[in-house]
Amino acid sequence: MTTKEQANEILKKENVKWVEVQFSDVFGRNRCVFLPVRKFVDGHAWERGVNFDGSSIGFLATDDSDMNAYPDPNTLMILPFEDSPGEKTAIVICDIRDVNTKQNFPGDPRSIAKNSERVLGERGFDGVNILSEMEFFVFKSMEAAQIENDVWGMDSNIGGGSLKVIPTHIKPLVDHDYIIKPKQGYFLAPPEDRVAGYRHQLSNLMEEFGFPVKYHHHENGNGQHEIEFEFIEGVTKPADACVIFKQMSRLLSQDRGFVPTFMPKPLFADLGSGQHAHQYLTKDGKNAFFDADDPDHLSQIGRYYIGGILEYASDMAAITNPITNSYKRLIPEFEAPVFKSWSFRNRTALIRVAAPTHKAHIDVEPRQADPTCNPYLAYSLFIHAGLEGIKKKIDPGEPVIGDVTKLSKREMKEKGIEILPTTLENALEFMETSDFVKGILGQNLFDHYLEKKHEELFAKRIYVSPWEHYMYFNS
Repeated sequence: MTTKEQANEILKKENVKWVEVQFSDVFGRNRCVFLPVRKFVDGHAWERGVNFDGSSIGFLATDDSDMNAYPDPNTLMILPFEDSPGEKTAIVICDIRDVNTKQNFPGDPRSIAKNSERVLGERGFDGVNILSEMEFFVFKSMEAAQIENDVWGMDSNIGGGSLKVIPTHIKPLVDHDYIIKPKQGYFLAPPEDRVAGYRHQLSNLMEEFGFPVKYHHHENGNGQHEIEFEFIEGVTKPADACVIFKQMSRLLSQDRGFVPTFMPKPLFADLGSGQHAHQYLTKDGKNAFFDADDPDHLSQIGRYYIGGILEYASDMAAITNPITNSYKRLIPEFEAPVFKSWSFRNRTALIRVAAPTHKAHIDVEPRQADPTCNPYLAYSLFIHAGLEGIKKKIDPGEPVIGDVTKLSKREMKEKGIEILPTTLENALEFMETSDFVKGILGQNLFDHYLEKKHEELFAKRIYVSPWEHYMYFNS
């Protein structure tokens, strides 16, 4: 824990001039205002926060929109690069408070995550530990990504990638001689992995900020990468890590000649990017999902927890997979879940129970979320769904053996396996009727989220795309 006094000493010692006071909006995007450091070390910013217009963020209506961003000194981070010689900038993450009651605003995503931690305690658990896998692509530019998407074709109905143009036409897009075919990049070494140094720098920075990194590597996709965190205690801090990670990944790439994207499916012939979230509950100081007497070491609590996430997977799909592009990732043969199932060590299932890394450890890995989700909301929904599974003793059924996508419709029906939503519109239909999701998000955030997502769908529906010109111009 960092006190306000300790935070001020750090600000003075590091010669910080400006403090980036930031918070997450409903959709997980960073919002911020910069305050001079004197507002903290000589003033009352720690105690009073900073007011802002909540209607412009989507938190409140315009007729009563004053809100307060209240900085959390435990999140103080000093950026190692300087805007001017000898002058540094710090970042601090805020909770959103009601200006009248001074209480946390119930529609604040970070406050929802903190509430999930409180509910865990009420249900008799010590807490939760979450490990986030952050997958992303890097491209020379957005335009280069668009061209690269168009020049790759499919080797077969399962993808894999073949160039529709001669390789020399690709080179200007990537500035190097190593052309990686889709689905062929896993664990590639330098120089084929051309941004290992960037991942080193990004990982080092996250570690300096207090978010330990397990490892990083080139992923399966062409120009796809993964940085995986260690398990971090709680719901709020793992979500903080995801939000800061995305911001720093963009900041550090600015001088390197490329741009990262967390778009789930930037290349149609290649794998998409997910945000798998390994998790386990703790009780009496021990892993509540571990059972030494079970042949697979998975406790009954762990099975019920899986049952809860499977039960509510469709209800929360519009949160875990929040954009239209999300559903281009959730297709067979591209290492993304399509059906609501669970299994041991099986990457075709929605929930994978990974092979234990050490004695007395086991965790469950929901694999549907992607990095465009708001992690405060997605992780909170995972926790509440799992707790509902434990409370209601929801049986997840038997673990699936083999490739789930190869099962026949008859076999799926016999096993009770259902398909996940296949479009954002489909996902919103589930969310609209979900008392579970509404109860976690609260009425205001729930309504605002649905409203904005329907606006997004309408904009996409009326847009005439280049694909339509290609397909139908000569009709």
